[in-house]
Parts: sequence; structure tokens; C-alpha cells
Amino acid sequence: MTLPIVSILAGVFILMLVALSLSVSMRRIHLGGIFFGDANDDTLRRKIRAQGNFIEYVPTALIVIGLMELAGAAKLQLAVLAIAFFISRVVHAYGMLYTKTASVGAVGMMIQHAVLLSRAFGCFIPALFRYLLNSNVGYKYLGHKRIYLIFRDKFTLKKLANYSTQIS
Repeated sequence: MTLPIVSILAGVFILMLVALSLSVSMRRIHLGGIFFGDANDDTLRRKIRAQGNFIEYVPTALIVIGLMELAGAAKLQLAVLAIAFFISRVVHAYGMLYTKTASVGAVGMMIQHAVLLSRAFGCFIPALFRYLLNSNVGYKYLGHKRIYLIFRDKFTLKKLANYSTQIS
């Protein structure tokens, strides 16, 4: 199975990472060959953080979008998420590298967090329910005549409520 959307996104992000890395390297050379740290240079510090922040968030987004693509998510949904995340990374990098205030970079971070949070809930909650509905019947004693049940088959809430009243 091919993953065209995450493959394109990964390729674009590799190019962005190389550009951010070159920016850091060129600034280090400009400062006289600084190999470690930021030499108390605000510009170098901002370039390092732009690259570091990119490295911190992009792998997670690629994994999530790739998993969604493998699971057969709608191409339009994947494209919207990929484009929104790409925009967030461009806006954040621009804010870190070319502005003196945090507001532009913060906009990029807010877009990024919105995309990641939407996928956290969009992936986690359905997966949790699928797991619970497909797992074996399990139980745990919680106290006097209280038993917590996870049912394998798909009981309606009414059937589940009737069953739990019969236990007590």
C-alpha cells in the first residue's frame, strides 16, 4: 500500500529541515565556527530553537497522518490536516527566524496544537471503543456486589443497564 499524502509531506518536511539546519550551520560559521551552544547570540539561539521545535513536532505529525492514511481515512481529511500542519510549521519558522515578537510563531504553534489535538481525540477515542468492543469479556471486583464488565459483543446501553441491575 502506498502512502502518497504522508510521503509528499515527509519529502517537503525533509527539505524544510535541511533549510533550517543550514540556517543554523551558516550562523555558526558566521560567528567564527561555533560548534556547541549558542555563543550568547540571540539570532543563533532563535535558529536553533526553530530547528529544534521542528524536530520535536514533525515526526509525531507524520506518524499520525501516516497511520490515518493506512487506516483508510478520507483523502480530503488527510490533505486538510497535512496542509494545516505544513502551514503551522512555516508560520512558526517564519516567526522564530524573522520577527522579534513571539506572536507570529505563537500562531503557528496554535495551529499545530489544534491539528495534533484533533488527531489525538480523533485517533484515540475511536480506537479505544473499537478495542473495548472487540476485547474478551473481562471483569473486576470493585467492592460489595459491584462488578465492572467489559463486554465482547455490542450491547446497547439499555441491555447493559438491565444486566447491571440484575447483578446488584
